[in-house]
Amino acid sequence: MPSMLCQSPITHLDSSHDRKKLYQFLDFCRQKAIAANHTKIASIALEIASVDPLVALCKWVDSSQLHFYFENRDQRRAIAAIDAAISLKLDGSQRFSKAHKFVQACLNQLISSSPATFPWTTPHFFASFTFFDQHLEPDPPFPTATIFYLDGRYLAGKITMLLL
Repeated sequence: MPSMLCQSPITHLDSSHDRKKLYQFLDFCRQKAIAANHTKIASIALEIASVDPLVALCKWVDSSQLHFYFENRDQRRAIAAIDAAISLKLDGSQRFSKAHKFVQACLNQLISSSPATFPWTTPHFFASFTFFDQHLEPDPPFPTATIFYLDGRYLAGKITMLLL
């Protein structure tokens, strides 16, 4: 089942002050959810002043929240993701294929405010997998697989984009 990302006709919100466009986008999402009789995920990208993702992660994250950090120094890029709008924890030998199906199902629910051609605005899912499909210990510290789509705070690069 191929995924189809729904693109809003309200594209590229200029700033957090552009309330009319934001309202139109959210109304578009609401109408799509009603028409489909199914939950939709609104993805909003806003340009922000440059920030360091690791500093933001340390400031915003709560230890109980799912979070993710990745840095590629050679490309001068970093990603910080905090909290989950939707997540899945898996065990077993089928965890990779189940994770793939989960991503496809989420993409079918996603409505984006930004064209996919803008850097960093395409959907990003964050995941962790262990080497083994089952835990060998009785009380494991984390599941053998976790995958999530962020809830609100996602920072990329040396940073000029905030995805909500």
